[in-house]
Amino acid sequence: MRHTQLPPTHRVRQKIRTRQKQRPFFEVPISVYWPFRGEPDLRAWMRRLSERGGVCALPMVIERHMPLVFRAWRPGDRLQRGVWNIPVPADGPEVTPDIIIAPVVGFDAACYRLGHGGGFFDRTLAAMPWRPRVTGVGYSQLAIRTIYPQPHDVPMDVIVTESSIVSPVVAESGVALA
Repeated sequence: MRHTQLPPTHRVRQKIRTRQKQRPFFEVPISVYWPFRGEPDLRAWMRRLSERGGVCALPMVIERHMPLVFRAWRPGDRLQRGVWNIPVPADGPEVTPDIIIAPVVGFDAACYRLGHGGGFFDRTLAAMPWRPRVTGVGYSQLAIRTIYPQPHDVPMDVIVTESSIVSPVVAESGVALA
């Protein structure tokens, strides 16, 4: 089957696998997400990552207007319903991920993302003790001219879609262009 004939979610997973093969395997916590409202489904990739010894973490909302907490997850771990009924680990250790994969509802050329409106990822990234590698994942049709970023918005390092890998467009001044 040709790449363009694959379903969009499969193409997104394929792009992530290709990017992962370009660098050594990380044995650091990687935060992924449980798919919600049509977001690309990376659960099969999460299972493979766990099977290879990787540490998957799922983000959890503990309290409104507060940073997310990341809890380690492995296939078969008990899940409970979190905010918006998104499954989250029922127990397990909290971890601080070195890599965060976040879904995008919209994104622009500067790699700013729109989520579901809670501001959780931006708040979390601002509060972390170090800047993790942050990858947005979504579909190419979600690209927009600009999200009109606000001072609290944090851009992704890269955004992966079924058809491309988007790096921030930066002006000669070093400022990301929106």
